[in-house]
Amino acid sequence: MLRNPKNKHWSRPLSILCRERRRRNRRALACESLESRQLLAANPIVTSPDGTITIGADFASPEVHTLGWTESLSDITIDTGLPTVSGYARTDSTSLTLAGSANSSRTSSVHVGGNPVTWSPAEGTWSDAQLDLNPGINRILVQAFDANGKETDRNYVDIWRDTSGTSALPVSIPFGSTWSYLDDGSDQGTAWRSEPHSPPWQTGAAQLGYGDGDETTVVNGGPSNNRIVTTYFTRTFDIPAGQAEFLDQITIDLLRDDGAAVYLNGVEVVRTDNLPGTLGDNAVRYNTWADLGSTGDNTRSSFVVPESLTPGLLHDGENTIAVEIHQHDAGSSDISFDLGLTAIEKPKTGFESVSGTLPAGTTIWSAEAGPYLITSNVTIPPNGQLVIEPGTTVYFENEQSLIVRGQIVAEGTLEDRIRFTRVPGSGTVSDGIQFSSTMQDNRITYAVIEWGGTTTNNGLIGLDNSKLTLDHVTLDHAERRRIRSIDSALTVRNSVFADIFAPNSPPSTDNLSEHIWGRNVPAGESFIVENNIFGTTAGHNDVIDFDAGFRPDPIPQILNNTFLGGGDDAMDFEGDVHIEANLVMNFIKDPWNTGSGNSNGISAGVGRHYFMTRNIFYNVEHVAQVKQDSFLTFVNNTVVDALVSATYYQRPTGGEFGRGAYLDGNIFANTPVVLDEYVSTTDITLNRSAIETNEGTFGTGNITSDVMLADPTAFDFSLLPSSPAIGAGPNGVDMGALIPPGATLSGEPAVFTTETSATLEVGGPDMFAYRYRVDNGTWSDPVLVASPGTKEQVIPPIQLDSLAPGEHSVAVIKQSSAGVWQAEALATQSLAWIVEDGVALIDAICREMNTPSLDDRLDLDGSGVVDFEDVRVFVEETVGTRIGDADLGGTVDGVDFGVWDSNKFTIGTGWASGDFNCDGFVDGSDFNLWNANRFVASPPASQSPHASARAALSVGSAAMLVNWTDVDPPNRPTAVSSTAKAEPFAGPNVVPPSLAGDRHENLSRRLDHNHHPRFRRESNSQGIAAAQVRTKTHDAYFADLSEK
Repeated sequence: MLRNPKNKHWSRPLSILCRERRRRNRRALACESLESRQLLAANPIVTSPDGTITIGADFASPEVHTLGWTESLSDITIDTGLPTVSGYARTDSTSLTLAGSANSSRTSSVHVGGNPVTWSPAEGTWSDAQLDLNPGINRILVQAFDANGKETDRNYVDIWRDTSGTSALPVSIPFGSTWSYLDDGSDQGTAWRSEPHSPPWQTGAAQLGYGDGDETTVVNGGPSNNRIVTTYFTRTFDIPAGQAEFLDQITIDLLRDDGAAVYLNGVEVVRTDNLPGTLGDNAVRYNTWADLGSTGDNTRSSFVVPESLTPGLLHDGENTIAVEIHQHDAGSSDISFDLGLTAIEKPKTGFESVSGTLPAGTTIWSAEAGPYLITSNVTIPPNGQLVIEPGTTVYFENEQSLIVRGQIVAEGTLEDRIRFTRVPGSGTVSDGIQFSSTMQDNRITYAVIEWGGTTTNNGLIGLDNSKLTLDHVTLDHAERRRIRSIDSALTVRNSVFADIFAPNSPPSTDNLSEHIWGRNVPAGESFIVENNIFGTTAGHNDVIDFDAGFRPDPIPQILNNTFLGGGDDAMDFEGDVHIEANLVMNFIKDPWNTGSGNSNGISAGVGRHYFMTRNIFYNVEHVAQVKQDSFLTFVNNTVVDALVSATYYQRPTGGEFGRGAYLDGNIFANTPVVLDEYVSTTDITLNRSAIETNEGTFGTGNITSDVMLADPTAFDFSLLPSSPAIGAGPNGVDMGALIPPGATLSGEPAVFTTETSATLEVGGPDMFAYRYRVDNGTWSDPVLVASPGTKEQVIPPIQLDSLAPGEHSVAVIKQSSAGVWQAEALATQSLAWIVEDGVALIDAICREMNTPSLDDRLDLDGSGVVDFEDVRVFVEETVGTRIGDADLGGTVDGVDFGVWDSNKFTIGTGWASGDFNCDGFVDGSDFNLWNANRFVASPPASQSPHASARAALSVGSAAMLVNWTDVDPPNRPTAVSSTAKAEPFAGPNVVPPSLAGDRHENLSRRLDHNHHPRFRRESNSQGIAAAQVRTKTHDAYFADLSEK
């Protein structure tokens, strides 16, 4: 049973969440640590055009956790060499060179800002990243790629190019500078901090120290058991005349091991926290050890000199900086020291100020002309258009807005993001970008929008009767609604909604701190939230809280998103909704949620119909609350660790029960309660699902054995090859979420049949209608589904009659519950079958050998491999002739030679043209096959060991081909030896040698042909690599034979 952890094959986390095991009115609370389940960001379910399904990329977006996370989501480091000012790496230069490191075990190249840079795999470092900076805030993206060009990691750094015009040029001391040092352990008092030095002082370039092996200059540390406590370093730097009085912001970048104190012109300006006392109290002496319990082991930190010390601190001409490094004990093995200093004038101006109403027509804001400062509300009029170019920064004064009544087109790029933010260091918050009565094509792409209001609920982005598309946008630093949408059309794709609050921090609002909030979609428009990452919320705040419309009007579509967690609901809807292919995890009611309700994946109410398919729920209290006469269709989803119950049908405070649910093809792993809080009149059907209890009495086809999920704790929810859930779902698909999108097909005839009619069953987890076409013909009219998504559902099959001889196939597209048609280019294709045309079957086998489509029905000999033996099985044992019989007339004769002769040395031909060995070329090898079998008697059908196989091929059937692993190994006559002469050619004479007995050593390759082949892509868990097991090309086949 799944409920018994020792019977599961994946490793459970060591600690279990606070879980409320509630059944009816019985409650038992058991709490343990939550930390081990604080999962890092994962990207959403990805469905490739070929139907392959994966759980996102191998890396997470570091943009989702910007508040208080101590664990980095990226292995990439970035060294700007710049001081940090107001939270940004700051420079007033127009260009910059970056360097850093990456994980060398999975990195083959590094790109910075979209361009490749120097990568040193032995050191795991990258360098020489030359960048041009736009005025304002630049988000620089660093990406790591593997040998196949797949992105494996990414990180970013925000660099502020300050254009604020200053009276003084910056003064700096770079890392790696030359210093005077004294390493004799003497007591230098205080005078050394500001006076020149002579021997025994020495000089050397940084990094200075000993013991780590990375020093440029090695200093004396004393005996290994009696280390020198304090080592001294000084150097001078010059400030041009008339400049010092303006340099009122001084930043020190310090590398030290262990403790350090820094002095400017004799004044202590920095003391690390592992040394005693406070600045200027002279508590640090030459024999003061650093505190072992604090940070200091090769630590690099940035310090801003307190403003109270800066007046008069620097002076024109020569200035002295002095540093003392303190060991932490007499037996320490190392010290390290390097330092950079930057002195600048604080920024005061340097913006393009804008306010009021923009003119009619097009206004362009460019990166070069910026940054722009909205000093008071800016309005785009109904007849106006604002175009914001890539790399542009837009600042907002406090509580000011950009109001769109016309059109905004703000389209950045991956390398040049547009930034809507506040002036660094200002502490202001905007009233966001507000759209009012504009149904124009408003677009914001590749942008960062941040620092929303704390007192209004207008939203960082607000829409009223408007239309907006967001794509590749990061929304951050806004504790209230990120997006507010009222009676509007909204599309949000490929975007990151950063955490609203820092970990373990209480929320600042109740029911107002949500990522998306709103109601209603205009007729003829859409509301699509697709392929986004939603960071965490806290307290009584949902991620998406939306009152939707009713079919056939437009309804919300929530597709392919990742929800990282929260204390309330991932989704709270009132109205019809389509929810597909999302990853929802870590929704547990937290201490700040004092409301009467629970935490759910979805809360579904007001008597509407909710469709949920291909979703994964992991570590949630509840998957779905179905209340107030609502109905849930829940098909092909995976639920792991639903701590209280998967579905329940009444609010905790009582009230109207939900109408019911239709559940089919789902996996409920480590979820003891699937159905809870229902009454006898609740309409519940539970079919073909993996469950843990006797709840299977609500339907048929349910299993209670271990479904054998690969490793959910590592986000691998695929099925292991021996899983009983493979092919056990509706219409022969797998149970669980990892099935391809779109319609499903089953019931194709055997690969070769004499029947001229066929009946194909059509399925799909959310099908409202379908269209089909035969042999790439015209599409049919829509075929409507009766009572979709309920136990009364009826999907009419496809009935084909009067099929002509030859190859046939069917393509199907479906209409989803949201009224959206599957793209024709991604139509579901049936397996092909052949009516009364043996040559077409041979050509199909040959195609499968060389361009695999994973059609296992062509593996006629049941070997687990589609190869030339399958041609032989059909030709000799079904047709009753020999290899070389071009017209399948029953004898290899002169007619067949004539065919070969008229087509010799042609490319791209088939069996009927004389290509008898399936290599796509008519040549001497094909002649050899003809010559070896010319006028040889055909094999008697009664002697064939595959008589039953021949019967299965000859008689049409709506079932799959017989399971060939149950057929005895072939026992065929000996073929012609490879030493036979080739006349009239002296070229290669390659023919298959004797295949008496089973030549295949690895019988484990044999497949279960009862499993629906449409979904045989590793049962959607194994992938295209299966083709390499099940199919051999012509060359590989004959190469194998030549080795035997």
